[in-house]
Order: sequence, then structure tokens, then C-alpha cells
Amino acid sequence: MWAPSRSSTCAKFSNLSKPMRCGMVDHHQIHSHFHMSCVCVRLFCSVRNDKPAGLVRMQNEVWDPLVEFTHQKFGIRPVVTTELVKFQQNHQLVDLFQDLLTDFEPFEMTCVHSLVNTSKSLIVALAVRDGFISAREAATAALVEESFQIQQCGLVEGYHDLFLAKTQAKIAAASIFLHLLKKRD
Repeated sequence: MWAPSRSSTCAKFSNLSKPMRCGMVDHHQIHSHFHMSCVCVRLFCSVRNDKPAGLVRMQNEVWDPLVEFTHQKFGIRPVVTTELVKFQQNHQLVDLFQDLLTDFEPFEMTCVHSLVNTSKSLIVALAVRDGFISAREAATAALVEESFQIQQCGLVEGYHDLFLAKTQAKIAAASIFLHLLKKRD
């Protein structure tokens, strides 16, 4: 289990820009990931332009506890919306997250960066980092829409199965490495 985590993290670390390797946060990238977090921006794609009840239920079951975690941990509730246009996340929370991220050491930032890119959510990444959710729960959170699509239309072999496995592996690798970093301290 160590080898995939190490090689995945080393590959990710070598692909980061020089400023990120030196511990500087790319604030534009953080903003985009937080402002468009799947946990906060819940979009619905439907031919009939309605909200599929099963998807809404899955999103609420999986993502609402993450919203509550953020509120409890940081004292500020993230804005949750179904609107893409004119959406603004809570500026206090955005600033707080920026400050938090600037304190991360390079390897921790690498893991969080990987988790954010894979899960489509800074909130999911921080929940994994803080031990609120496991890698498996993070993968579930990252794959809500895909899981709903599979329930509705069936699994497309060679796409869904590979996408699910790749997502689970990336999240597990970053999660394991984060936990190893914490044990080191």
C-alpha cells in the first residue's frame, strides 16, 4: 500500500508548479475549487429541467454532513446553492481557507491539492485531512453524480468502472500519505 501512495504523491509533487513546491498557494486555483465545490454548488442536469429526487436525496445525504463539518470546524456555514450564475461563496470562509492553506507544508499541500482535484471539493479534502471522513467516504462524496447516473442508466463498462477505480485510488493514495505525515509529527 505504501508504494502506490508514495509514487502517486511523488508524481503529483513533481507536477506542481515551482511556487507550490516552495509552499506558496495558488490562490486563484483554490478560489475556483472552493467556489465551485460539488458540496456547495449542486447542479442538476435534466431533459425536463426538473430536479431528480434521487439525486437531490443522495447529495443531501452525502454532502450535508460535510457542510455541517465545515460549520462546526470553522464557525462559518458555507453557502449551498443550485445556481451557477451570480453565486458567491462566503468571503469570510474563503479568506479563512486561504489562510489555512498557506500554513500547509509542501507534502501536505500536495496531498490536499490531489484530493481537491479528484474530489472536486476543498471541503472534502479538508474533511479527509482532519479525519472527519475516510478515503472511502471521500470517494463516495466525489462520485455522487456518477453513482446516481449508474443507478439510473447502468454501468458503462470501460468508462464508469475505470473512472470509479481511478478516483478511489487517487483519493486513497492522498489520504494514506496525509495520515502518514500526521503520524510523523
